[in-house]
Amino acid sequence: MYVVPGDTFDRPQNAPSLQDEPLFVHRRQEGEQKSHLIIFVHGLGGDRYSTWENGPDDKNRPKSFPRFIFEDEEPLQEVDIGLYAYVSGLKRVWFWRASIDLEVEAKILADTLRDANNYDHIILIGHSMGGILIKAAITDLITRHDDKTLKRLCGLFLLATPQIGSLRVPGWLSLIHKDAQALKPHNNLLRHITETFQRSIRNSDLDGGDTPQVYVLPAWAAVAAEDFWVDALSAGLGITDDRRKNVRGSHKRIVKPTHRNEETYRWVVQNVRACFDQRIDANQDLEPQRQLKTLLNKYPLPLVEKVNPYDMLGVSKSEHVDRFLKEKGKWPPYIPRKQADDFLDNLLEANRFVLITGLSKSGKSRTAFEAIRRNFQNRDYFMIAPARPGDPSQRPTILEEYGNISKIFPNAVLWLDDMERFLDTAVLNVNLINQIFKKHKTLIVVGTMRSMEYDRLTSATGEISRLAACRHRRCV
Repeated sequence: MYVVPGDTFDRPQNAPSLQDEPLFVHRRQEGEQKSHLIIFVHGLGGDRYSTWENGPDDKNRPKSFPRFIFEDEEPLQEVDIGLYAYVSGLKRVWFWRASIDLEVEAKILADTLRDANNYDHIILIGHSMGGILIKAAITDLITRHDDKTLKRLCGLFLLATPQIGSLRVPGWLSLIHKDAQALKPHNNLLRHITETFQRSIRNSDLDGGDTPQVYVLPAWAAVAAEDFWVDALSAGLGITDDRRKNVRGSHKRIVKPTHRNEETYRWVVQNVRACFDQRIDANQDLEPQRQLKTLLNKYPLPLVEKVNPYDMLGVSKSEHVDRFLKEKGKWPPYIPRKQADDFLDNLLEANRFVLITGLSKSGKSRTAFEAIRRNFQNRDYFMIAPARPGDPSQRPTILEEYGNISKIFPNAVLWLDDMERFLDTAVLNVNLINQIFKKHKTLIVVGTMRSMEYDRLTSATGEISRLAACRHRRCV
């Protein structure tokens, strides 16, 4: 990577040759590392700079796609601009030593992306065969299982890219020309790329991007209405309608804006901004879920029907219970309390936060659990049972991250036995309860509390007690 410092986007003087350095990165102030990077990759016979340029402006400076972003887009001022170059077309005659197959060039681009590890978010923009090169590089990263690099890629823009080849390339030319081999319709390289993307790339987490060896990489495609070289099917393959843009212009013209208000330019910039913003928001949202999943792998949640209330929920065991287990080889059956049971069933049908109070050792925990089992064991509900606050097992984190749990386990019962423990330590707070009701329609909360603690919370004075009482009043 060759860094070009400066607040204007100008071709560097005395820069490394194409053979020595494929990637130039324009950075506004020397030494300031940005977290966002956009890389432009030119097409067949193109050039690092001229591919994106369309004549001089009134100050005799070239009007350029990357220059407009670098100098004029204020919301993207924290973004570095990269330009990747490789040998193709007639340049293969002049730079024959650097003339290599596209598959080999893809490995070089893949390694370049891997080495740009100071950037958290990278967007790739490819024109024509440059889009194929980008997809081939991503395919190489997938084949290597390079998760770290792939997760830093947050967007792909294909501008007039022949994803399944170009029908305009004569078949005989592929026998003697490396570029024609890469552009031949349905060739082995393009078929491999397409199959890999179909198997391993998704547009969002909702499409299954959270499963192993599947990566989220939103993609957009611009289709040129007057494109002689690339047909609409090849240019828009695999891109959903909402991310495909049909624009006026020829194959080359759509990447050469004359001003910032041109259709293709504005469409790309809008989606680049949204792409960076969404990836930042997604990372912030997903990090607690990643931590939570790690926690749940260590402490998996059982289905309600598989819960043993004595082992997991802290239901008190008497000598009778142990004796029955020893003699019968099973736990003693629950002795119904018809009036209390019917009342609880009605509450759980109409409410999502239920508190059962009673004297110590009166059977409130077992009664509460049996109500849960009657109402939820045949509905695939999971049981969330946090340990006591401060427990070294870290299971209280399950309670603190309840919002993410409900995304992973949409049907769940949160068990808060001796609920005053969570109220007094502020693990359970008003904001958390409010979010339960506002966001998560299937999460059920069942708590128990000794009568003495209930009276203490409802009658005590002082700020801490008042807050605890406020929390408990949200239940029924």
